[in-house]
Amino acid sequence: MSMGAVRKLARQILSLFYPKRCAFCGSVLKGDQAVCEKCAATLPFIRGEACPHCGRAREYCCCSGRGFGFDRCVAPLYYEGATRAGICRVKFHGKKGYITQLAELTADTVRREYAGIAFDAAVAVPMSRRELRSRGFNQSALFCRALCAELGIAFRGDLLQKPLDTRPQRSCKADQRWRNVSGVFTVRKPASVSGKTILLVDDIITTGATLNECAQVLKKAGAAHVCCAVIAAVRQKNARAVASAIN
Repeated sequence: MSMGAVRKLARQILSLFYPKRCAFCGSVLKGDQAVCEKCAATLPFIRGEACPHCGRAREYCCCSGRGFGFDRCVAPLYYEGATRAGICRVKFHGKKGYITQLAELTADTVRREYAGIAFDAAVAVPMSRRELRSRGFNQSALFCRALCAELGIAFRGDLLQKPLDTRPQRSCKADQRWRNVSGVFTVRKPASVSGKTILLVDDIITTGATLNECAQVLKKAGAAHVCCAVIAAVRQKNARAVASAIN
């Protein structure tokens, strides 16, 4: 029996005792659903031709061809409405049980958009010690681990670290976000990433500053390619203004 079949069987057995619930509305899911039928019809999925850099549909791209440290980023959803509520439920209310469903949904996008790419390992955007103590868990690391289980990629939680504290990115304006994370990440074991193709995972992409900084240190350590995957991308309503602030 393949590992995928084993995971599927394990989920089916667990669902008998702990029914899976939709991460966006809380309703009980049927079978192997990652999202309920109602939410699947109403969630803000990213559709159409996407920017090869930031993953948003072309009309919402705000990177304007900016030279990111990562090669590409993909996301299944925009960060708004029920998507935002579902992610906040995990991050700020400790509903970690929804992470598996978010990973299943994101895994479909990764398989489609990164078809043919063999990832050597996956790493999550790390938290500082103070940030980890404050929240009690790193939602990006938990999400990355669940995504790795879906995709069959090795999870390496020991490679990236954040030795310096920063202001929360959500409290910074677009132009401040780049300065806020500059020089705050390090690679603990450069030999483990040298020549490798890495999947870098976070929960949300806004300006791309955090993912960019992490990707840059991974590449400086010798990584050959760094591709990103997130649950959701912030849909910038005024893409030109945001692009001007970050370029």
